[in-house]
Amino acid sequence: MAEPQKLVESRVNKGLVTSIHAADIDTGALTVAINARCRYDATTRRVGRVLLTPAKPNSNKVLEIALFKANDASTHFFRFTKSTIHERAVGSWTNYTAGTGGSLTGGDNDRFQVVVVFNKPFWANGVDKIQFLDIAAGQYKEAGANAPKVRYLTGFFNRLVGAYRVEPAQADGPVTIVWCADKDTTKWPDDAPPDISSGQSPLVESPSDLADFITGIFGFNNVLLVTREKSIWLATKQPIASNPFNFYTAIPGVGSDCPYGTIVIPGGLAFVDTLSSTVWTYSIGGGIERIGEPVEKDLIKAINDPRQVFGSYDGISAEGSWVLPIAGSTALRVWTFNFRTKAWVYDETDGLSAIADIDSPFSSTLTFDDLAGTFDSLVGTFDELVNTQAAGRPSRFYGYTSGEILQETESAIDDNGIAFTMDLQSKEFAAPSVDAYFVEIRVEFISKVAGTLNLFYSRDNGKTWISAKSASMTPDVLGLLRYIRHIKSRTLRWRLTASDGQPSILGYEIHVQPSGKSRT
Repeated sequence: MAEPQKLVESRVNKGLVTSIHAADIDTGALTVAINARCRYDATTRRVGRVLLTPAKPNSNKVLEIALFKANDASTHFFRFTKSTIHERAVGSWTNYTAGTGGSLTGGDNDRFQVVVVFNKPFWANGVDKIQFLDIAAGQYKEAGANAPKVRYLTGFFNRLVGAYRVEPAQADGPVTIVWCADKDTTKWPDDAPPDISSGQSPLVESPSDLADFITGIFGFNNVLLVTREKSIWLATKQPIASNPFNFYTAIPGVGSDCPYGTIVIPGGLAFVDTLSSTVWTYSIGGGIERIGEPVEKDLIKAINDPRQVFGSYDGISAEGSWVLPIAGSTALRVWTFNFRTKAWVYDETDGLSAIADIDSPFSSTLTFDDLAGTFDSLVGTFDELVNTQAAGRPSRFYGYTSGEILQETESAIDDNGIAFTMDLQSKEFAAPSVDAYFVEIRVEFISKVAGTLNLFYSRDNGKTWISAKSASMTPDVLGLLRYIRHIKSRTLRWRLTASDGQPSILGYEIHVQPSGKSRT
């Protein structure tokens, strides 16, 4: 018999590719990548999630999670549902009540957009007028007696700026931008008489623009960016009080019809668009780039309501995540793209309703009023009574239809007691000749947490899998899983699973060996 030969040696760092045949993808790519992350030249089992305490204040669907960092360095963590707004305290949730003009009349599909302007958190939900949170009073209040009702909200050029007016009287409301007076969020163009520095304007250059609805508005340092269903617009500042913005089309023909599927990334936006059936990035001063091509065959097809797509951007890992439905299932799929490695992966979950990546979500201060019970009943030190695990570092939070909020943490190997399995499946490898055996599969890995890594192989294009071998993972010790066997097959795929630990798959090898000539 001839000596074994190395058929392939590769890193596992290209992520998921489903838009082309499994035999044609790169050796570093995968045909399945569930509950994994592709970072720093390796593919790793994602971290788990722990339940955020204290206990949820109600079982309403979580529609938004937001953080307000005030000028006095205090932080305020908010949980929004259709009919309630709560702030997280050390041992309880503080319920915000309706103040002057405050109202909450939206439904479970009316998402919130929160923006901080002039040291106040303002919000819009497309149903109620623009409002702000009065931290001292524990109330939500109208942003002026004539504040408009808008779907999208941002801050720019000393103003609150809203987009897509929803009042019935606004015939061109879906294409209208409205803004408050200069440095005064209580004055709006519907005031009588209006302040000269407040105003509104439809974004219309041709009759077709009336059908190009606005789907988002985002304020950057020097420009205002407006996404529409079929275009992207920019606005620059003008030194004219009555006309402070100069709007113009930046990208014609491509936009986003998924209003909550647009996320802010460094230097621009990333967004899902069902009209062009892909995911795009837009760089201010640059152009658009199609990043969804490797997975767009599977990513877009399940969307039947673009308004139910939502996402967030993790600045630490440089990853954007979008939550989309799965065709024929009640579960949701969280698609994640790493902007450094240009790799896609996905998770599958039930009941997810919000994602937020938040800076420094908890304050490390504690007052006597925050303590419950008697001093004699306290255990440990005062410092230990405060949740400081995420202080000073951005964290990702997940809101659920059950009202719970879970937080990602590197020490967790499950989701609040619910196990999940990393599942990686390779491309399809063909034997170099009909008279050859696949004789060895090698997988190099390292794990931060102890666990078990399982190897399988398939000879029928992934229809059935044969258990090959398991390896125990010792924390921070480089491991090599070797499976030696003569496998007679035209094609071969490998599969790795892990339901615990945090393995990083570094690379793999496949060896073949020519057999004797066939007698037939």
